[in-house]
Amino acid sequence: MAIDFTLSDSQQELQKNAKAFAEGVLRPAAGQIDRAADGWESFLAGREAYREMAHAGFTKAYIPAAYGGAGFSMLDLAIAAEELTCVDVNVPTTLLGTGLGLQPVIQFGSAEQKERFLRPFADDPEGDLLASYAFTDVAGGANFDSPDPVGGMQTIARRDGDEWVRAAFEYALDFARSEKRLGTVPVIEHQNTGFMLADIKMRIEACRYLTWKACHDFERSGGRAEELAIMTKVYCSEAAVDTIYDCMRVVGIASYTRDLAPLEKIMRDAMVFPLYDGGNQGVRRRQLHDIMRHPGYDSMLAARGEGLPGDG
Repeated sequence: MAIDFTLSDSQQELQKNAKAFAEGVLRPAAGQIDRAADGWESFLAGREAYREMAHAGFTKAYIPAAYGGAGFSMLDLAIAAEELTCVDVNVPTTLLGTGLGLQPVIQFGSAEQKERFLRPFADDPEGDLLASYAFTDVAGGANFDSPDPVGGMQTIARRDGDEWVRAAFEYALDFARSEKRLGTVPVIEHQNTGFMLADIKMRIEACRYLTWKACHDFERSGGRAEELAIMTKVYCSEAAVDTIYDCMRVVGIASYTRDLAPLEKIMRDAMVFPLYDGGNQGVRRRQLHDIMRHPGYDSMLAARGEGLPGDG
C-alpha cells in the first residue's frame, strides 16, 4: 500500500529523543532567551543550548551522509522540528536556518563545493558554524529578482573580518480541564469551549499531515513537487496564528499576560512565520500564481506529488 502515515521505529525514536532534548535543554533556556533585550542578546542567550544541540548531533542532521552528516530525510527533520519547537522556537530556528542556508550547496553544488562547504559543518562538534543566504533586504519586498535596477535587491555586502502550536493547544486543553472560572464545572464541559478545542485540534492534525506529505513528495521528486510545499508554508503558518489566537480565547484575558500564561510568547513567535522566509502574500503571487498560470498545470499535481510538465 503506497499511502502510509505510520512512523518507522527510527522515526519514533527520533521523535522521543527530540522531545527529551527539548525538555531537558531548551526549556531551561527558553525564559532567558525570551527576556533578552534584542535579537543579538537572544541569540547569545541560546548559544549554550545550540552547543548542546551540536553535541546531540542535531547540527549534522541536514548534512548528507556522504559528507559526514546524519543525512536526515526532510520528513525526519520535520518530525524532530515539531518536538523541538514545541518548547522553544528560537534555538531550533538557528538550526533550521543554517540548514536552509546550506541548501543551495546541498542541492546544486559540485562534489568539490560540497566537500569544501559541507564537511566543516559535519566536523563541527561545538556548533560554531552557521550558514545563511539572503533573498530580500531592508525593504522586505518579494521582487528580489527584478530586472529593473530601480527595484530588486538593494543591499550591498562587504567583507569585514572573518510546533509551538501543539504547546499552545496542550496549555489550553489543560486549562479547560482544570479551571472553573467562577463556575461549577471545568470550562471544557461547556459546548462552546469543547467546539473550539475540537476545531483547534483538527487544524493541528491537518497541518501535521500536510507537512509530512509535502516533505515526502518534495524529496522523492527531487524538488519538482513544489506546489504542495509552498501551500504548506502558507497554510500552516497562517493556521498557526489562528490556532494560537483561539487557544488564547479559550483561556481568556490571562493569556495576554506574560506572567500568567505562555500563550502570549507563543503568539509572538508564531506571528513572524507568515511574514518571513518568503512572506505569504509574495509567495501566493510569485510562486503559487505562477504555477497555476503554467499552460501544463493540472490541479491534481499536488495530490500525486508531481511537478509541472517539463520541470527538472
